[in-house]
Amino acid sequence: MGHYYIQENMLATNTPTVVKDESGKQCYLIVGKWGSKGDVLSIFTMKNELIVHIKQESFGMRANNHFSIYFEQKKIATLKHLLSFKRDYYFVTQLSWLVTGNIPKHQYKIYQFNQTIMKMNKTYLAQGNFYELEISKDEFVPICLGIACLLDYWQLNRSKELQPVLAKNKLGWAYKLNLFKD
Repeated sequence: MGHYYIQENMLATNTPTVVKDESGKQCYLIVGKWGSKGDVLSIFTMKNELIVHIKQESFGMRANNHFSIYFEQKKIATLKHLLSFKRDYYFVTQLSWLVTGNIPKHQYKIYQFNQTIMKMNKTYLAQGNFYELEISKDEFVPICLGIACLLDYWQLNRSKELQPVLAKNKLGWAYKLNLFKD
């Protein structure tokens, strides 16, 4: 079991991000972006070998979004958003992984049947806000990193959605919430 650290809101900056392990050693490099159909996020080793890339296959309401996950250039799974209420639920087909999340606390878990694959919690370090990922098996690390980036992106967009916006309506100016924006 390994612990890895990834910077919060890393996709908002559109800059490469280095993933470190619990000893501070640089392990992976994450490059890419989300937001438009066809966008790709790539995960490289520190020897510049592409391990995982995740491609956005659709764009629209979160429930319609799905992402293809490729491991060593072969499609291994598709991540789909199932539903959100007080918790987020996603399903990773072909791997039979269920991703659940506590939105306000920035806590997510990935399960395969009754086994925990990954735990993701927000943590505060001297260098800034990070997610600490506790991953059960080394072979799952690159895939879990990609899923964590996607969860971080949706968490960031959800925060923007819940900020009130001043808008003009028939009665004058009023505040509204953008609850259905993706």
